[in-house]
Amino acid sequence: MGRTNKPIQNLSMIAAISGDTLTSNAGSQSSFSFSRAVATSDTLKFVMEDSSGLRNSNPFTFTIDAQQNELHLLSFLIPQKM
Repeated sequence: MGRTNKPIQNLSMIAAISGDTLTSNAGSQSSFSFSRAVATSDTLKFVMEDSSGLRNSNPFTFTIDAQQNELHLLSFLIPQKM
């Protein structure tokens, strides 16, 4: 979940590689959240606009590095008799 320092009118999350765009009409709220399944590595960019039409000129980005989950490995160590 994210918070803004002032109310925003529109908020978009844009995926660079896939081109997917999620938009939230935040209205007068100062908090937001997005949910997205991660299948491949991508870069997400957030674009915000307030009620006066001002937009962030330098959208902040997050790089997602998707990695395949590995199988669990369990080793039992049996003490040897001396």
